[in-house]
This record gives sequence, C-alpha cells and structure tokens, in this order.
Amino acid sequence: MHISKRVLLLGLTALALFNTACKKQSQQPVPDQVVFIPMQEVEPETHRWFYFTKSGFEETTIPARSPDYPLRPWTQAPRISGTLSGSDTAYLLVNRRGLVQLSAAAEPRLVPDSRLFSGTTADTLLTAEGNPVFKLYINTLFEEKVDQSAAFNGKVPVMVQYNPATNLYYPLISKADLKLPEETQITAMASVNDTWYFSAKQTDDRQTSFTYLSVPSGAFFDTRNVTPVSDEFFRSLWDQKPFREAPDRYKQLLSVIPDTISFTLSASDYSQSSRVNTPTLYFQGQDMAEDDVEVLQATGQTGSSWTMVLFSDGTCYFTGSLPKLHILNNGKPVYFRLPALPEGMEYTDFALCGSKLYAAWEELDFYNTGKAGFLEVDLAKVLY
Repeated sequence: MHISKRVLLLGLTALALFNTACKKQSQQPVPDQVVFIPMQEVEPETHRWFYFTKSGFEETTIPARSPDYPLRPWTQAPRISGTLSGSDTAYLLVNRRGLVQLSAAAEPRLVPDSRLFSGTTADTLLTAEGNPVFKLYINTLFEEKVDQSAAFNGKVPVMVQYNPATNLYYPLISKADLKLPEETQITAMASVNDTWYFSAKQTDDRQTSFTYLSVPSGAFFDTRNVTPVSDEFFRSLWDQKPFREAPDRYKQLLSVIPDTISFTLSASDYSQSSRVNTPTLYFQGQDMAEDDVEVLQATGQTGSSWTMVLFSDGTCYFTGSLPKLHILNNGKPVYFRLPALPEGMEYTDFALCGSKLYAAWEELDFYNTGKAGFLEVDLAKVLY
C-alpha cells in the first residue's frame, strides 16, 4: 500500500464514527488490523462533487456551494433512490431524472426520459437478465392521483428496464399485466431469486386495502401466472434479521464495532452479475423503539472480490481488492472517512464502478429533501 502523503493510524483506540453516538458509553479499543486513512489528508484530485439540477447534474467544489434547492417531499425530489455496482458499468437511479450510467472508462452521464420520470417516483433499482430495472409509482400521500392511461396507451408501467446497448427504457410489467386498476399505487417491489413481488394499495372513500402479488421471472416475465401471496409472507421480505445472522464477510468487516452500538445495515450482493436481489436488512443493538437509542444507518455491498459498508456520516469499511488490483492490508479491514458533509446532510447509498466510488448525498429535513447529488472518489489513489 502506498502511504506517501497519507496518514495511517494503526491500533486505533476508538472508532471516530462513534465519537458522537457513544458519549455515554465507554469507548473500546480497536484491533491492530484496522487501517485509518482520513479523507481530508489525501490529495485533492482524489474526489469530485456533483449536484442535481433541473435538467441533470453539474460539478461543484463542495455541497455547501451548490445552489439552494427547495425542500420538497422525497418522492418529488431529484435524489439518488437506487444504485447498482459493477466492475465496468454501474448505475445511479435519480428520482424524477433518469439513470446516471457510470463507466470505468468514461464520465458519468444521465439517460433521461421525460415521459417516464417527470411525473412519477422512481426507486428500487435491481436487475433482470443482467440489465437495470426499477419501479415507477405515484405516492398519493404527497401527490394527487393522475390518470396516466393515455400517456401509456392504457398500460401504465410498474417495472421498467434500461438497455445500455440501445440507451432506451422498456416497460416490462404494467398495472394491466398485474390485473390492477389504473388508480392502484404500487408501494413496494422485491426480487428474490426467480420471483418478483409487488404490493398494491387501493384507496377509496371508505377504506384502504392492500394486495400482494408474485410474478415468476426467467427468460421473460410470465404475467399470465400472477398469483397472490399473503401479507405475512410479503412483509417477511423486509424483516430485519439479527446482525449475527449476516454473512461472514460483513461480520468480519464490522467486528471492530462494539455490540453496544446500535445500527441497521441494508446489505446487497453483487457477486452474481446477472441478478441482484432485494437487499437484506440486519440490525444490531438495543430496541429501536426506545427513545434514547441512537441507531446508525449503513449500506453494505459485496462484490466478487470486495465487501464495503458506508455509514451515513461517511465512515467506510472495506476489505478485499478493487478490480485488477491486489488485496488490501492482507485481506484485513481498511477504514476511511469520506469528506464531512454540512449539518443536515447525509450519505445515503453508494455504487462501485471499477476503482471509483460514487456516494449519494442529500439534504434531509424529516420527509423532505433539498440539495442532493453524489461524490466521486478514486479509491485506487486513496487506498493504494
């Protein structure tokens, strides 16, 4: 590992991530194998900031200097609502804008489609047959119902796929395919192995009801075999599991975190390039229902040669190797922090593309989002 002009602190006595969260808890030592590389000490050319505009994204020096953006419900704000990692190509799903295609050999670029994105919320970025797919819906909690039938010839899309070979979006499943009325709101979508699941919400003057459906996938989606599933089964897809049940790669990576620290981890597996399932949720620590418990939020991903976890304050844990580079620190955890964000902003998700890290950031105010964008970091320059 190249250490010129970098600060490496071996045998940390406490994790910087938890300085605030653990004021009332005794700090515990960190094993020797953790390497701390503070981002503020690395060369300026290792990272770039981008923010979302009305038509796309622009580069800025730091988020604080990006133009103010009016606070609005997160369903209406341009923000990163999903990510996909890859060795050569990766994606950021930007609500109300489109997909940002990332390439190890080219600059990030937005692929817009005003018909699809301008009036709907886009989230839940997964894969089908190796290409990105995402969910479209209108959240009636923040927006009035809009009849989209005419715009889509009576087949309002629920799931859309992007084909990088043609740079075009293709509706895969519509409300009509699921035998749902046009006014139905698709509140959730999940993928588990070869089956897709949908939650459909219907509201009238008297009541609100939910329907849960499954659709088998394969070479093509067979919407003739739409079958109902129970609400208990559907909700179990998002059940939080104890962190002790997480894959060993995560448990080893985060073993330096004391058991007394509470956190949630949304974990995705990218080791199979052709299919990405819905993230698994894990929880460590005390009951979230307790008022005095501070629960840290983290996103994790595993690739064929690496595992990484990003906490909302920018603290990162990494093990393994970047594509075409050697294994770091003999396979032991590497710990570093992204640049600090202004108060009221958080890191929310990330994607790895080659040796580049793309970390989503946004300004949060309860259910509202203001400024948002992403940070590009050249991890080859930072870690090697």
